[in-house]
Amino acid sequence: MIQDIYPHKLDNHYDPAKKPDTDSIILYFTKDGLLHRLLKKSDLEEMGQENLFLPDEMIRTGDGRKLARPTLLNEEDLFLSFPRLSDFVNDAHVTEDTLTYLFSVDDDDYFLLNKDPEEIPEGYNFCTVRDLRNQQIGPKYRTFAAITGLHLYNWYRTNRFCGCCGHETVHSSTERALKCPSCGHLIYPRIVPAVIVGVKNDDKLLLTKYRKGFTPFALIAGFTEIGETLEETVSREVMEEAGLRVKNIQYYKSQPWGVVDDLLAGFYCEVDGDTDIHMDASELKLAEWKTRDEIELQPNDFSLTNEMMREFKEGRI
Repeated sequence: MIQDIYPHKLDNHYDPAKKPDTDSIILYFTKDGLLHRLLKKSDLEEMGQENLFLPDEMIRTGDGRKLARPTLLNEEDLFLSFPRLSDFVNDAHVTEDTLTYLFSVDDDDYFLLNKDPEEIPEGYNFCTVRDLRNQQIGPKYRTFAAITGLHLYNWYRTNRFCGCCGHETVHSSTERALKCPSCGHLIYPRIVPAVIVGVKNDDKLLLTKYRKGFTPFALIAGFTEIGETLEETVSREVMEEAGLRVKNIQYYKSQPWGVVDDLLAGFYCEVDGDTDIHMDASELKLAEWKTRDEIELQPNDFSLTNEMMREFKEGRI
């Protein structure tokens, strides 16, 4: 999954005192997307950083057996790179005061740029994080950093003012929170719980396709409502989307999905009684039972949904 970046490690410890240095990575978002550039293997070799380009860390197909973009691996622009503070030399808009520390990955500190720079560094351009993900750009730890940075950027951007009194918020000095200096209201990062559900019917799994947007096969999914447990969400969503009752609900794994601020919880369960599907056509365009051999996996290994489909297809569930 996208967060499986070993041997790299994300450290999201909140450190408001962290100061940027010339090697700090800068994440700069606009309406056009994230500032970045894509490098070839030869570019990294010229920079003396060829050790960063490891095929094992590039994006793989849904079954995990091969690279998602294997053709011309050494010649294509496949390595995701972000500007460093040194790329903004003498830019009066890129200073310690306009940068917010986000997290680190290994020895790289990531900072969010909160002000438009005077100039965009040469060779860099913009693309949405969603499009970068769809292009299957790697390495995976860089894509995960972009998604996690987007999650925090959206939170900071949409909470500049207090929702209780309208006063401008400030950063807490003790925890990752925005605080209103007028009324004391605290705002924490927006994390939305949702479930991914693998409904089993003996040797078949219920696969779906969304009515809009994402086109590959998926599983039943939905958001947790107020006053509801995750297990209750599973039962409700399966009933709403497929008209099926379920039993033996078992937790599998979770996944942060910062593109839309979600925390996904994966569950398997068994159909209980009637196996006839009554699909909600307003949400789905397809809902079918598929045998293990019939399951078509997603184009890459990013998602919890794909891993759950793969686990069933390959007989581990």
